[in-house]
Amino acid sequence: MHVLQLLLAASLTQTTAPASPTIPDSLDFSIVRAIPVQHDGRWMPLDTLALDMVESVTGTPRWQRHDPVALLLAWTFDSARWMQQPLIEIGNAELRRELQLPADQTVFSYEMLLRHQRLRQLMDDLAMVQGRKLDPLESKVRDIRERLTWLDTILAGQAIHLIPHPSDPLGAWKPIELAPGAKAAGGSPEEAWLSVGGAFLRGDDRAFAQACEKLRSVLEGLPAAYRPSPDLIATELRSNRLHPLGMSWKIMLVGAICGLLALILRNRVMDVLTIAALAAGFAVLSYGMWLRWQIAGRIPASNMFESLLFMGWGATAFALLTMMIAVVKESPSPSSSGASLFAFKGRIRRMEYWYTTLTASLIGDLLHLMLAEDLLGVCHDASANAVTISACMTLYLLLLLPLFWVSLAAQVKRWHDRGKSGWMALVMMIPVIGWIWAIVELGFLRGTTGPNAYGDDPLGPARVLTPPSDEAPTSSEMRIRAAFVTASVIGALTLFLADKLPLDQYIRPTPPVLMDTIWMSIHVPVIMVSYAVLAIAFLIAHGQMFVMAATPERSQLVKTIDRLHYLYVLAGAFLLLIGIATGSMWAASSWGRYWGWDPKEVWSLIALLAYLTILHVRVSREKTPAWMYVFALLLGAAVFGIVGARLAPLTMMRWLGLGSAAAAVVVCALVRGPLGDAVKSILAFWLIIMTYVGVNFVLGTGLHSYGFGTGAVVHYLFLFGTIDLILVLVCVGVYYLRYNPGPACARVANRLH
Repeated sequence: MHVLQLLLAASLTQTTAPASPTIPDSLDFSIVRAIPVQHDGRWMPLDTLALDMVESVTGTPRWQRHDPVALLLAWTFDSARWMQQPLIEIGNAELRRELQLPADQTVFSYEMLLRHQRLRQLMDDLAMVQGRKLDPLESKVRDIRERLTWLDTILAGQAIHLIPHPSDPLGAWKPIELAPGAKAAGGSPEEAWLSVGGAFLRGDDRAFAQACEKLRSVLEGLPAAYRPSPDLIATELRSNRLHPLGMSWKIMLVGAICGLLALILRNRVMDVLTIAALAAGFAVLSYGMWLRWQIAGRIPASNMFESLLFMGWGATAFALLTMMIAVVKESPSPSSSGASLFAFKGRIRRMEYWYTTLTASLIGDLLHLMLAEDLLGVCHDASANAVTISACMTLYLLLLLPLFWVSLAAQVKRWHDRGKSGWMALVMMIPVIGWIWAIVELGFLRGTTGPNAYGDDPLGPARVLTPPSDEAPTSSEMRIRAAFVTASVIGALTLFLADKLPLDQYIRPTPPVLMDTIWMSIHVPVIMVSYAVLAIAFLIAHGQMFVMAATPERSQLVKTIDRLHYLYVLAGAFLLLIGIATGSMWAASSWGRYWGWDPKEVWSLIALLAYLTILHVRVSREKTPAWMYVFALLLGAAVFGIVGARLAPLTMMRWLGLGSAAAAVVVCALVRGPLGDAVKSILAFWLIIMTYVGVNFVLGTGLHSYGFGTGAVVHYLFLFGTIDLILVLVCVGVYYLRYNPGPACARVANRLH
């Protein structure tokens, strides 16, 4: 901060404060917004730099609704005035009291914070901290220091790096600098930059546009070893303008509301709106992730923010897949394809054809985007041997073969519905005409009425999501609607948290440990989709628990919800197992070992064992022999003793932890039935939360903890965990009181009535 300290010393000698600066938001920033700059190890438009800088200083990318580009230029060209303007917010009253700042002020200027003796002392002490986790106060002081550092860089004119390196493609770009009192030569970057600054401060729209055009022309004429392509800059500008993340969670929120209304009212219009909102939110989110992929040049899966995107994407994708499977299985004809997606016999409806074909195409395109560059790129690697090339080609084909099979089977069965042989699928081989013919006939024309040579008419009396209004909803209807509601809620909530929590949303260079893109491309999407599926199971388990507590006599509804819950737990646990396996492969390529008992590895294993216990206990319905309980008790006591000895001396908190762990094991092993499965699923997902968030923000140790944190996140985790635990205990208690009250409870109930 040496440059700004000199400016600050000069400003302190003034007898009167400078006038408040103005921000000419009415100027046309379209030209300067698209000028490429280098920042944080990559190239981007100045628009992205402005968003990043303004949020780094003020905590929001649109401070007081000003255009971030206008703010960045104002701070750069009018630095002396902005030094005394309140920009850095310290909203926590306790923190202000600890820092000895004015209690009635929440936003402070660069000058005031730099002059504050207590804060400067804490920042000096922070520089001496090494080898330990920061306490909450030190963490807050670090955040304030980082904001001051960024503001110092901007006010000193060192933030906007416009001058490309002339010879090194990876070399650092430089800002445009002018020595005090020096004059800029005509046609130089310095002269063009001064013209931009002068027109900006005057608020002259025409002169500003001309100066920006001149600056762009001058910069393009400079020698450069590398410049980002205009298409890439345009892609990032489009992503900044559209903000697909914000659009997607709002659309999914509408879908969640419509889904709840459809579940309550059993209304066909609400069903259609729910499906449309979920599909639209999924499409917008997929487009946003594709834009991010193009900008970063890698799969968007390298930090917590990007993993949340995959979690929201996975929740909606699995809900749409569940709907497709349920619709296909509900086909009334016994000879239809409902029995198997891979069968070539029977007939299917147009809706089933579209669901199957579009889903298979979407999954295939995503697999191609994620894996084609890594697997097929090996074929062009001169160092790769024949075995490696063959293995990569085989793996790629094995991943796409099931999707091709399902798509082909759907075409054959749709041709059957049209009363024609499945060999008509070969018309797709006719260039142009064949595709048009197949799409029109299979996707838009109705099948033959009544039975034909290939099976019964799939358009029978049964209808998914359209039962008569005077009949009880079918189990399939309930499952589909519940899947829509839970997926919309989980997707909207996940994306809302990603959008609103103080997570770094900007594209950063990938850490070296994450550079193995093959395993990163597989592990992160799979593990986050598993979290998404298990999150939906977590929400369904709450619904199942509420229904059993409120209306325990509705056994059919409970069975329907329980089957849906089991489906999600089974799929989520399977994906979690694959995610852990691929993660071990990634660890072997990054750290040279498959498993190292890192905290995140341990917690992921605990979570997997919890879900496997749910599945195992559910399948094993026979009476367990008594000797098995004795053996389990002795084994548990031995494990308890070993763990307890390693934790010595045993404090009260450690005793509570061991007791809680023992109680959780007993519950998972002994409790059976729909209510037990729901409770265990809720507890198991809190283990997932501990794996995903707690390792970073509670433990803060280990190789997997890339985002150390303290403070509010820990308090919120404990708060929500405690509330959820109380809710579980209340629902379980109410259920047992209503379902099988004892004599004493019956007497109390009679008195109350």
